Amino acid sequence: MKLDALILPHNIGIAHVMRSYLVAKELQKLGYSVKLSYSGEYVDMINDSIRIDGIFEDYNKRDYEESLLNSQRKIIKFPFGNRGRLETIVNNEILLLSEIKPRIVIGDTRIPLFVSSKIRSIPYV
Repeated sequence: MKLDALILPHNIGIAHVMRSYLVAKELQKLGYSVKLSYSGEYVDMINDSIRIDGIFEDYNKRDYEESLLNSQRKIIKFPFGNRGRLETIVNNEILLLSEIKPRIVIGDTRIPLFVSSKIRSIPYV
């Protein structure tokens, strides 16, 4: 599959998903081929013609809540739990990007996607 754009929102809340979904729909209206990679809690809200399965072991709402609690306690901790988990997320993104080969990748403040898109030499917006 060759796409103009692949969109990968954070899996931490409805706002991230809906912003990404609206961007996907608008790009489609303009004639671009677009897919949104997502399998989270709000999957039923995404039209099947746009959505493809999300990645395994993605950053999620529980991680975000833990990060907020840590910041309130003045604990600075990277939000992926451990390096191995971050590497899993990046590797799964790389596999997805290698399979789909989008011209650009769009993320909603998605930190691992910055890494995986650089590795695959795909522009990240």
